Order: sequence, then structure tokens, then C-alpha cells
Amino acid sequence: MPGLIRHPEGCKILDSGLRRNDKITKYLDAKRYCTLNFKEITFQRPKVPFKLGTTSFIYPADWVANARALGRSFDELELLLFESSRADTFPTPATIHTLADLAADLDFNWNVHLPIDIHPGHPDRKIRQQAADTIVKVLDLTAPLSPTTHTLHLTGIAGRSAGPTVAAWLDRISETIDIITKNGFSGKSLTVENIPAYPLELALPVIEANRLEVCLDIGHLLIGGVDIATAFKLFKDRTSLVHLHGVADGKDHHSLDKLPPRTWSALRALLNDYTGTVCLEVFSRERLLASLACLQKGWV
Repeated sequence: MPGLIRHPEGCKILDSGLRRNDKITKYLDAKRYCTLNFKEITFQRPKVPFKLGTTSFIYPADWVANARALGRSFDELELLLFESSRADTFPTPATIHTLADLAADLDFNWNVHLPIDIHPGHPDRKIRQQAADTIVKVLDLTAPLSPTTHTLHLTGIAGRSAGPTVAAWLDRISETIDIITKNGFSGKSLTVENIPAYPLELALPVIEANRLEVCLDIGHLLIGGVDIATAFKLFKDRTSLVHLHGVADGKDHHSLDKLPPRTWSALRALLNDYTGTVCLEVFSRERLLASLACLQKGWV
């Protein structure tokens, strides 16, 4: 496992080579001890056709500090709630109201990334119920933010599985989504993100039946060997969110300058016709600024 790196101010943050659960656990441990004030990130806005966002984990600090430093410069911030197993990994209701006030004051929107340690397609009904309960809890908690969407990983299958396996998985996913909608939430409030474990088109029957939105994660497409143009064409009418980041040595969430020039050129052409939200899904100031520089060069 790669070692930790240190923020210039002395707070530990993670190398992106760590598994994401390790990453966020360590990050949350670190931010308890990092109460520094950070300068706002400002930059010359690239002339992009889409709404521009980034994550709530750019600085090694809490959600409020990141929102204060980032909110004025972005259309949208992604509230990362990756872990659900620990009681202190979600914001308090008071913090949520502070984040809502900051969004109003600084003129930006929130979207929410739901926990990735839940399993909405698991064969065990109890585990699926736990996933549904966690999702409903987060949707209730974050309602004051009026999020544009809540992003979900539909786990529980791998690869291009056989027909009966896929059918059983789709039934389990449908059951979980049904629990969520019966708690008063519409399918359009959820965005299904592609993950490298399987091609997202396997989930199309559930996406279409429940009128779910799609989040195309570019790094996941590249790691999974999926053609980006094909994915854009297939999900174009449902893609409300794009997670944009670079890939290096088989690992994602790097800055955009790590993308091969041909890949970056093809991406720019696709994004020229996109008017949804593009989130620079990186987890450090250095990688954010490098990615913004790529956007500025790509859209003059």
C-alpha cells in the first residue's frame, strides 16, 4: 500500500493509489486535526458550455471550509459522503444548514455522492435493506441543500455475467430502488454512476424503468476499457453529470494533464455538445489547478 503524503500545511492526505475506502477513512481522520483557513480558489473561467464543478475534498479540511474556499468559483460542488459505517462520517443537520447557507451566499448548487460502502444489489436481503435505509437517510439529511442529484454505485455484479445472473441482479436493484421511492423520493433524484466492475448498459432496464439519471465517470470508462464516444452516445439523453479526471498507471482521480493528448482531444469534442454538469473529481488543490489549466487551454 502506498504511503501517505503530507499537505504543505502538515495535514496528512492520501496518495490516490490507496483503495478509496482507505483513502476516505484516512482523510476523515486527518481533517479532524486540520482547522486551517484556506484562501479561495480563483481562476479565469474557461468558456465551456457546461456547468463546472469539483469535489468537497480539495483541501484537507471539513465540508464547510472547502465550500467557503471553492463555492464562489464553481457552479456546483459534489458533497462526498463516501463512508456510512462510522457514525461521524456524515455532516450534522447544523452543518447541512451551514452548507445550504453558503450555497445561497456564494451562488452555487450541491450534488451528493452517496456512500460507496453500501450494496444495493447484494444477494443478501438484509444488506440490500441496509443500503436502502442508508440512501434514504442521506436523502433526508441533505434535503435542505436541494441537491441537483444524488450519485449511486449499483454494485452486486461483475463483468458481462450470464443472462440469469443479470436478471436476478436487476430484480434486486429494482427492489432497493422501490424501497427508496416508497419513502417519497423520485427516481430522477438518483444518478447511477458507471463503475469499472461491469458495463453500465447492464443496468439500463432498471435505469429506464425507474427514470434514473446517469453519471458518466470518465476515469472509470478508461480503466474499464470502454469507448468514451460510445458511452456518451448510449447515455446522452440521461447524462446529467460527468465526473472528469485523469488516469495514470491504471489509477484514476489524477489531474487532466495525465490524459493522453488524443483522449483529451476526443473528450473536448464530446463535451462541446454537453450542457449538464462536469465535476472535476479530484481530491487535492494541486490536481484541481492542473485540471483547470487544461480546461482553460481547451476552451479559450
